[in-house]
Amino acid sequence: MLITKEELDLIPPTVKRRMTDKDFQLLDDIIHNNKRFGVEMGFDEYFDVNLHDSLHEFIQYKVAEINPNLGDDSWDREENNTYVIFRKLFPFLNEKYHDDLYDYYMENHRRRRNINESSINRTKQMILDSFDEIDYIKTIKKFNLTPKALDKIFPQGISEIGVFGDYGKCSIIDDLIKAFFISGFLKGKTLFEYNNKSYEFIFYNDNHTRALMIDIIDLDYKDAIAVYATPFYEGYCGLPISVDAYIQDEELGGTELEEYIDYYIDLNEKNFKTFSDITNWFNNDYPKIILKKINPLWDKFRNGEF
Repeated sequence: MLITKEELDLIPPTVKRRMTDKDFQLLDDIIHNNKRFGVEMGFDEYFDVNLHDSLHEFIQYKVAEINPNLGDDSWDREENNTYVIFRKLFPFLNEKYHDDLYDYYMENHRRRRNINESSINRTKQMILDSFDEIDYIKTIKKFNLTPKALDKIFPQGISEIGVFGDYGKCSIIDDLIKAFFISGFLKGKTLFEYNNKSYEFIFYNDNHTRALMIDIIDLDYKDAIAVYATPFYEGYCGLPISVDAYIQDEELGGTELEEYIDYYIDLNEKNFKTFSDITNWFNNDYPKIILKKINPLWDKFRNGEF
């Protein structure tokens, strides 16, 4: 059973040290055994019920490991602690199994409804019409379209939904990134390794300007640099980065800059073929681009040079 570092980082240390390889495999087996149940429900309900029921079943196994020779009060307390601790696995399960269960759910419905090529084309046209009528963000939220689902609906890639020169291409990517972020398909909080150091990225969406704000926390020093950094902002093929503040710690708060620190990275050569290419770039390359630019600023902030 393969678990990525990003997935593993979603498990709190108190839970992680109680999980063995055998436990992870058992949990995986339970989820895959249960995924055949409830497919008649809407996907969101199906997904939520599957994970909650599977986690509850797994916790029952962990409860069975409690020493039966404990006194009643001690055993009850240990049972309660077991539930409290292992329920914290839910964010990990949500990240790891969403796409897998979505694929199973959609494939099951395709088989049951015997969807043929013409009906797939109707689905494709319905989504294209919705893109035109109510925009990308509302359409993706309305139909709960994950990047992988869009890849299957539009097998030829992003070009199927319309590209009109560089500006058209970058404008569509701008809208898709915002849609994926607002719909929760891009991570709002993630850990990232760069030059043998660990950073935490916390993303915020500015509803007024539609810009992305990020607190980038150095996990060694516990300080942060706040930036605005919205890829393909307003449809232009670039990444503007504007350093907004230095946050020494939560108690002292942030220090606004007396001078502007701005960068611009040209993304004209960046070519996304599939919708999943966008999310992969956002979760992996995008943080690296930002860190490469702002990394020289940490020591200057700490030394009071700004």
